[in-house]
Amino acid sequence: MKIIQIADKSNNKNRTIFIFVFIISLFFQSESKSQLELFNWRAYTSYLIVNDIAENMQNGNSQLYFATTGGLSIFDFNTQKFNLLNTYNGLWDNEITAIYYDENTEDIITGSASGALVLISPDLKAEVLLEIQKSNFSLKRINDLVVRENKLYIATSFGLVVYDLDKKIFIETIPKFGTFPTNTQVLKIQFADDNIYFATEAGITYGSLSSQLSDPKKWKNIELNSANKINDFLKSNGKFYLSTNNDVYEIQNDSLKLITKTQETIHNLTQRDGKIYYTTDWTIVNVSDSTYFPITAEYPLSSAYFINTDLPGSKFNSTYPLLVYKSFGMDYKQDNELVNIIPDCPSTNYFKNLNVDNNGNLLAATDRLTSRGFMIFDGTKWDNYYYEKYNKLMSNGIVSCMQALNGKYYMGSWGVGTMEMDNKSGTPEFTQYSVQNSPMSPFSGDFTIIGDIMQDKYGTLWMVNYGETTGGNLLVALDENGEFYGFENCTKPLGRYYFTIAIDGNDTKWVGSTLSDGLFYYNENGTLDNPADDFCGTIHTSQFVNLPSNQQNALAIDHNDVLWIGTPEGLGSIYNPSAIVYSQNPIVRSVKIVGSTNINDIYVDAVDNKWLATNKGVWIMNSDGSEILEYIDMTNSPLPTNLINSVTGDEESGTMYIGTDLGLYSVSTMNVKAATNYDISCYPQPFKLAENENMIIDGLAQNTEIAITSASGDLVRRISTYSKRVSWDGKDDNGNFVMTGIYFIQAQSRSGNQSAVQKVAVIGR
Repeated sequence: MKIIQIADKSNNKNRTIFIFVFIISLFFQSESKSQLELFNWRAYTSYLIVNDIAENMQNGNSQLYFATTGGLSIFDFNTQKFNLLNTYNGLWDNEITAIYYDENTEDIITGSASGALVLISPDLKAEVLLEIQKSNFSLKRINDLVVRENKLYIATSFGLVVYDLDKKIFIETIPKFGTFPTNTQVLKIQFADDNIYFATEAGITYGSLSSQLSDPKKWKNIELNSANKINDFLKSNGKFYLSTNNDVYEIQNDSLKLITKTQETIHNLTQRDGKIYYTTDWTIVNVSDSTYFPITAEYPLSSAYFINTDLPGSKFNSTYPLLVYKSFGMDYKQDNELVNIIPDCPSTNYFKNLNVDNNGNLLAATDRLTSRGFMIFDGTKWDNYYYEKYNKLMSNGIVSCMQALNGKYYMGSWGVGTMEMDNKSGTPEFTQYSVQNSPMSPFSGDFTIIGDIMQDKYGTLWMVNYGETTGGNLLVALDENGEFYGFENCTKPLGRYYFTIAIDGNDTKWVGSTLSDGLFYYNENGTLDNPADDFCGTIHTSQFVNLPSNQQNALAIDHNDVLWIGTPEGLGSIYNPSAIVYSQNPIVRSVKIVGSTNINDIYVDAVDNKWLATNKGVWIMNSDGSEILEYIDMTNSPLPTNLINSVTGDEESGTMYIGTDLGLYSVSTMNVKAATNYDISCYPQPFKLAENENMIIDGLAQNTEIAITSASGDLVRRISTYSKRVSWDGKDDNGNFVMTGIYFIQAQSRSGNQSAVQKVAVIGR
């Protein structure tokens, strides 16, 4: 093995500029800027964690409403279908924390963690009220909603807010109740005759609706002498009950009487036939005698509710509770049979690592801390793979996911090595590779961590074997014959603080450090079983001053075999990674246009643009890094956060995927992998400027110059693109709409001798 020591002797690079002259009936003196169009945004969030529930089961209705961390989920027992709402189709934000169904107006009212209040009409049109969200309080979460006499009472993190539904105005904010501290958080609301009761983080408080409630002295307090906070508050037969993590109390004579105590964590309270029950992970227990209500829970519960209405045709049996699971949907009883309902959605809102498989399906890993396995999305349907459903997956701590050319999926994990999934039969079959059956080195004991996995041009899979300072193999290779090979860090044998990988055109593996050990590279020289001819080394800021940081979050190779390096302190690139093959100095550059922005992920699209996932949104950079084409953030897109974890795309469709901690977002682009040969089609035809925003010119070969000419041969518009598809807005090069007539779309590839012409009809404005 050869360890190459290289140093940066020059920060400059000589560039050769090639000038292309393109003639297609015309001489083009300049090139137009390539187009970047973003359209057709979509949001994908998880509706599996339920914060609150409301029902509409009267007068022939059969709907349940779920406030979730991904938005509003509506289930109809008649259709057996879910209707899912999030920021894409009406909501202001996705984490809905409170919900109420108003029987008088038939409106659904939701409150969010950010303080957004949304009134949703029966036809699902949303009215958004942001007064609470825009207030000066530091915490603005809406915890509960109750309507009484056309007034909406809103429990918030800073007190009580009252909204007049008739006048459509906020009429009162009450921050203090008796002797409780100002801005005590209100958790739940109940009414009894003329009194309003609150469960707060300090205890229970109540006052008369006919009194001046803004006066703190009008409130009576019942303090809770417990370190545990109230998690539910219930009224039944004129009595009030509250629960904490382990206790249930009843209010008696302005004091709290402990009714029952348990070692298990209490999730919520529910009632049926005057009996009060508390819910734990696996049980529903009567608070008066500690007897268990008989249920069959398939997964751990997050809550349970008795819905005291039977539906016609035995569609819903009210004698059995609705079981709400932690991330596994809900069970209810129909015709004495349990029915599981679960919305078609991601298993979590955490999208830490994204990839696209051989068929253009999205692959998403949920990471080690959020731990929900991995997901596959085909554009319409989600397949979620997690340990509770597929115990041969071994772990939910999936940190990376990719599909090999043989069709099998490989997942890097935090603790169980690499998981292989063969899904060709339609039933997933899992195989584990770990220290027991491969040269992987453990982090501790048998605990084995595999980060990114990538396949080289020979079909060999390369896995980054993370291990901090435990020593052992840093890279593990699995060839097409099923043989494993291990490779240590030749420059620092105990150093395994590495997680990301990219493979360049010379088959050099570039591996990014999670600590500050520098950028590692390894090339086995085409011989996996002969370490004598391998070479490796490290690119470090001590030698290469233009490297932004010795820690690398993301690596990517572009269409020109340039290595792009995402770090916590900006973006770098190596223009000639092949130099190390010839024992020469690579040219390391700091991309100044990005500054010191933290780069979390990099994706190179079909036309060689660089998509950067940053802590300030998504930045789209042109091919050579000289220009930012677009900034995407909360101000100009549906993104709910500027902290972007990951980004990837399908170069066949131009669809881009953006992963956050608050869901997945997709956007369509015109940047599609170019065709091998021209097969031009233009649509719509005719192109009606008064009705159609753009004409799509499809079927283009790589690196195309387009000349749009009139029937008389006059040049109208020039467009250049690297994409298979581009759009024309019907304007000439001066920005004026063209006249009605016949036009010719003349295309020629600058990287070949191919050309094509298409005739189109345009109807002017």
